[in-house]
Amino acid sequence: MASLYKRDETTILWIKYRDPESGKIIRESTGCHYDNSVELRRARELEATRTLAETKSKTATKAGGEWDTWVATWITGSVSGRSQERYLSGWKTIRLFLTENDIPAPMFVTYQNCSGYVEWRAAPDIKNGKYKAGKNTAILEFKLFRQIMGEAVRRGFCQGNPAREVILKRAPKKQFSDIEDARLQEIFKAIDLEADPDQTCFKRSLGIASYQGVRLNETNVNPMRDVNLVNKPPTITFTQKGDRKRTKPIHPELIPLFTRLQKAKATETYPMERTPNGRMRWGNRWTKFLRRHGFKETDPCLCFHSSRVMVENCLREAGIEQRVREFYLSHEHGDDDVNARYDRVKIREMLVCHAPLKRPWLKL
Repeated sequence: MASLYKRDETTILWIKYRDPESGKIIRESTGCHYDNSVELRRARELEATRTLAETKSKTATKAGGEWDTWVATWITGSVSGRSQERYLSGWKTIRLFLTENDIPAPMFVTYQNCSGYVEWRAAPDIKNGKYKAGKNTAILEFKLFRQIMGEAVRRGFCQGNPAREVILKRAPKKQFSDIEDARLQEIFKAIDLEADPDQTCFKRSLGIASYQGVRLNETNVNPMRDVNLVNKPPTITFTQKGDRKRTKPIHPELIPLFTRLQKAKATETYPMERTPNGRMRWGNRWTKFLRRHGFKETDPCLCFHSSRVMVENCLREAGIEQRVREFYLSHEHGDDDVNARYDRVKIREMLVCHAPLKRPWLKL
């Protein structure tokens, strides 16, 4: 493996490597000064290039270093739940990138490889399972690759992590649209035109989100386990990002729906195909629905997450204090915030959120 080193009498970096053809050890000047950040990066790139040339001349990589022998296992052992599924999905795309660029193991990764990921990700290749992704999605995947390369260094599969030196700036975050009440009624009228089971899935998921301000994947609760209509006040528990459990007071308009579901001993709010990890396979059903009925033409930023914007704005306009709104929408303090140990909003305090969200016309 190539390596950089210094000499006492100069600030120029030297490099030691094995010539891939003759097999001889060569020591020579890089011509780059280690006290200059630009030249230091150039020297590291030369080091990576020499290492790549040396390792490609060998018949095999270090035992255990090939991607398929350890990455998926490492992911499943490091994270769980929805995060695990998201990581594995990201790794599937990264693996396609590594295959296309002939990178069989961590020791072959170079800075040039890493810097080309975002551009590569923007071009779809549906035949091979790669769909067009936005810049922020590509950056999130690349952050996962940084973690993978960091683990490869710790395991001794490579000497450095070139992905750490790639600086990527995220695009501005998408601004979700708000939904006025008249617009919401139009959406529910369009849902009535859909066939089952989509009609039931669309109506109940959006209905629950409109009353409780939850995310799409949180709307399909287990009525027998997650809904307690005996409590005073009645409560509903949502499984949120990171498999966190959050219990909220259930909106009175939802009680008839969950009463029916409990009498039927239903274990889900609506029928939806699920992954082996239990996550719903929504795919892009909501986006297709909104496009099919013309909602996207007039408002391209409209999506299911707009229901959370709608709930937040309704509560703010009604004068609900920010602290209560944060807990109702699960925007409360993060685990690393010292106030999270002390500052909690009780369930009875969140009852004030129900009146502003009441919609007599919405029947589930």
